[in-house]
Amino acid sequence: MACVVDSFEVRIHCASRTGDVAGVFGRKGEGPGEFLNPAYLQRGPSGTVRVFDLGLLRMSLFEPTGVFRSETTLSTFFVPTASPGATVYGHYDDASGRGPIPAEVDPTTGAILWDRPGLNEAVETECGRVARGVPSPDGGYVYRACMRDLVWFAHRDAEDGTVVQSPAYVEQFPDQRDIDAYRAFLAQLSSAATGRAVTPAAFDPHVEAYKETPKQWFLSSRTLAFDTRNRLWVATTLGRNSSSYFEVWTDARFSGMVRVRDRLLGYDLIGTTLAALVERAPGPEGIATRAIDWYDISALDFGRHPD
Repeated sequence: MACVVDSFEVRIHCASRTGDVAGVFGRKGEGPGEFLNPAYLQRGPSGTVRVFDLGLLRMSLFEPTGVFRSETTLSTFFVPTASPGATVYGHYDDASGRGPIPAEVDPTTGAILWDRPGLNEAVETECGRVARGVPSPDGGYVYRACMRDLVWFAHRDAEDGTVVQSPAYVEQFPDQRDIDAYRAFLAQLSSAATGRAVTPAAFDPHVEAYKETPKQWFLSSRTLAFDTRNRLWVATTLGRNSSSYFEVWTDARFSGMVRVRDRLLGYDLIGTTLAALVERAPGPEGIATRAIDWYDISALDFGRHPD
């Protein structure tokens, strides 16, 4: 089962691997089961789905059919990254602007059970900042940072981390498809902030600067996830037209690359299955459809290193 956000209609769509629709639910509003900005989804317990609404600072729990189960008010602007057990991991920003600060949250109360301010001072990265990360299965934590850094901590409270750079990194600049997506993103932000449409020309200075800036290597929508063999998957921006690419790491050591078809927008690892949310190549009218592709990764054999 996979669920995605329809941001234009403020709804959630859930469907099976065969394409059968399980449920379509939600609408704009502030009541139970309603959303203002349903920005993130996450698998919950017993086949449920969590919806994180950044506009309401609220986490709601649903059955994939759309049956509303519960809601929890969050104490801060919290962005989830992983849920390996009964709690939820993610990040929030504090008033100093030195975030994101990694945190563990109780999904039933919204209380912060653990956090780690001052992470940027724990390691030296190219840009001096550490971005979002995920807990590792062995109690550690892995973060992305800057253009191409990964930061590995053996324990989530360890004083020192190990900074490694992607050996697969290639400097890339935005192509026309990237530029069109960026302009649409700016238009969406402007509309959400002002409640009205803004002429495309208003974004030209931002778009021109974007064209001249090397692309971030890490895919921003979801970057990091561990599979059942404790290998770290890192979604990248390499290609993203006819094909997209993941890095795979084992214990802070680069193992190789995995290619999937079309333009990767997001993904999840479910047992030995990779579910990839992709955008197909635009058709004759310039419209690109979206789909979920399912890959069996049980036979993916690299990732073992000699001692």
